[in-house]
Amino acid sequence: MSEGNYRIYFIMPEGSWNDLNQSTFADLYDDSRVTILESKFKSQSNKALCFIRRLHYSKKINRIINLPFKEKWKYTLDEINFVKELKYILIFPDTVYPITSAYIKKLKERFNVICVLFLLNAQTEFHREYTKPYIPFMDYIFTFDYVDAQKYGYIECENLYSKMNIVTSGNIVKDIYYIGLDKGRLKTIQRIFELAQRNGITSLVRVIGTNISKNNDDKIIYNQRISYKSSLEEMVKCNCILELLSAGQSGSTLRYYEAIVYNKKLLTNNINVVNLPFYNPDYIHFFEKPEDIDWGWVKEQIPVDYHYDGSFSPTHFIDKIIELEEK
Repeated sequence: MSEGNYRIYFIMPEGSWNDLNQSTFADLYDDSRVTILESKFKSQSNKALCFIRRLHYSKKINRIINLPFKEKWKYTLDEINFVKELKYILIFPDTVYPITSAYIKKLKERFNVICVLFLLNAQTEFHREYTKPYIPFMDYIFTFDYVDAQKYGYIECENLYSKMNIVTSGNIVKDIYYIGLDKGRLKTIQRIFELAQRNGITSLVRVIGTNISKNNDDKIIYNQRISYKSSLEEMVKCNCILELLSAGQSGSTLRYYEAIVYNKKLLTNNINVVNLPFYNPDYIHFFEKPEDIDWGWVKEQIPVDYHYDGSFSPTHFIDKIIELEEK
């Protein structure tokens, strides 16, 4: 596939979600093969229209009733001057919103369009229901979750991660670090925190999305959102990162990728971690239940080097897509 005969567009969700996702895909901004398009609509400056459009595309509302006429909104893809002589590769994360499946179908009927879906979430009932309308129009579907890959016939790949410019040298201020949404993990997090305290382990724990309204124990920090860069700056000052998979998830969370990229020890309940490419038993420990945790290992400070080679970068994902198209 000659570079002059195709165009690659990465459809960045509206507002780039947040700085976490912006950071995840950051390497693509320097990839000359890719054009980044934010999936906003034409009347972005009109706050009233923005509010109405968000309601129109609300996941919660559309789970109850699939609201019609979404195609009436104008999309960022309208800015592409599609011509029949070229091939277009459109890459969508699983939050394709606000682009409808009907819109994608129409594009594929009129032009030489290859659609790629990269699933950022494990296919729970909620996410599966949300992505289902788009599935028939996707030429390639990638997932980081190996169970979903086997169950649905998707292409398994590593999650995507761009390394940020974070200072990793300096004194360790805490033994263990955790940040994440509740997602049914709160009791496990609290139990781990309790055991850490009993064993003289210092912790920095942030839990978001709980129904706890205040930090009544002055230890676990509830519902306090910070920027992704700030969380990384906290994380690199801790000796060990805690990863907790939510129910139904088989693939690694971002905590695994952060540990590898920034050379931190990882404590995880992901039983599949031993099969991952950078697994090193000196640096990564698996536990089935909180009582299994080796707190001596958590506290021990050792030099960590996974010899990370940049393989998580989304630029390699682009290489993979081009390779598939050239077969």
